[in-house]
Amino acid sequence: MNFSPYEPFIFRLYMRERKPIPAEVLDKRSELLRAWTAYKTEQHAKDLQLIDRMEYAQHKALQELLEESPELYKKAIEVS
Repeated sequence: MNFSPYEPFIFRLYMRERKPIPAEVLDKRSELLRAWTAYKTEQHAKDLQLIDRMEYAQHKALQELLEESPELYKKAIEVS
């Protein structure tokens, strides 16, 4: 399939005319967008808290390993 650079303009010729969106629909969309944004913000905050807890647990485990066996600690932090 070969597309010409003028194809988007050709498609516009066949598009139907847009009707104005009623105010009630716009209000509902706005309300849904606010609810979705609040949900995703809360989800992001929970994800960050989980990452913080995981990093803390990893740091604590490495500190305990360092106290127990410095050789194993060096192997554990070695980057492959």
